[in-house]
Amino acid sequence: MRTTLWWIYWGLWQLLSATYSFLGLFLLLPLAATHAWHERDSEAWMFKGCRVLAWNAAELGAVSVAAIVATLVWVPWPWLKIALGLLLAAGALLGVYDNEEDGVVPPVEVNGAPYHPTWPAWLRAYAWSAVRNAANGMRWLPGAAFLINSSDLTIRRVQGGGYYAVASGRPCKCWKSFRIGWLINLDAATGWRSWPIAGNTKGVSTGALTP
Repeated sequence: MRTTLWWIYWGLWQLLSATYSFLGLFLLLPLAATHAWHERDSEAWMFKGCRVLAWNAAELGAVSVAAIVATLVWVPWPWLKIALGLLLAAGALLGVYDNEEDGVVPPVEVNGAPYHPTWPAWLRAYAWSAVRNAANGMRWLPGAAFLINSSDLTIRRVQGGGYYAVASGRPCKCWKSFRIGWLINLDAATGWRSWPIAGNTKGVSTGALTP
């Protein structure tokens, strides 16, 4: 019964991640196109003292408000209007689209290789934040992290060099843990080297999951 409940929780979390990732494809386009980012201290406790580039709060708020208005005007179902409106407002307030580790603009090199060096800055930022690291800020939300019992852990390799952790667990604030439903690297136990599954689904299917 407990395992079933955790899988339900995992599924709901992935649905939320996928929704925010989808919304981010639209919300982050005008922000990236206008270079609406600034430098600040990372707000993640484990990256205290690091400087990162984050989206400007005013511009993100304006884009979110515009999206909420569009939702109220164009979405026909009242329940969906309310749900999307709340998600858009919460996403802007909770920093769902920020990246407290690497920033919203990619470095020159990623994993030792140039990251789209011929692309303009805005397109590199958009690809980095809206696609590769979609809804990256969700990793810091309460309930997102799980402390894994190694005896329950199963790791499956997926196409593209990533690994998929499947396990039961409990919510915790310990960063030395895997996150259920996140692609991870082999060194994930020593740091956050992951992103939401909705941000990169290459080679991943329900068949890759092993309860």
